[in-house]
Amino acid sequence: MSYKQCLANALNEGTINKKQHDEQLELIDNLERTYKGQGLNPTEASIEAAKKAYDTAKIAAAYKKRNNRLKIAAQQRIEVNLKSYRNAKGEEDYASALKAIFARDDSATLLV
Repeated sequence: MSYKQCLANALNEGTINKKQHDEQLELIDNLERTYKGQGLNPTEASIEAAKKAYDTAKIAAAYKKRNNRLKIAAQQRIEVNLKSYRNAKGEEDYASALKAIFARDDSATLLV
């Protein structure tokens, strides 16, 4: 089964969306033209283009997953800082906590 057929199946199954499908097909077509221009025969160019497109998609997915995890970790850290912050009177003060987080209040004891 060709990579293009796998993409069509993934689109039909809902594993990828239309935008991802179209981007992958466009990348494959561009890579095939490039490889043909470098002297590969059409079959080899198609195989190499599919491999490169798959690797590119795999790397993009890993990068997106990493970024999402970093966002979640940052959100959790901010939430802990908001809940643990106390003003000079020992009271919860979310406004001052936000100010301390984003304006770098050096006197505040926050998790960084």
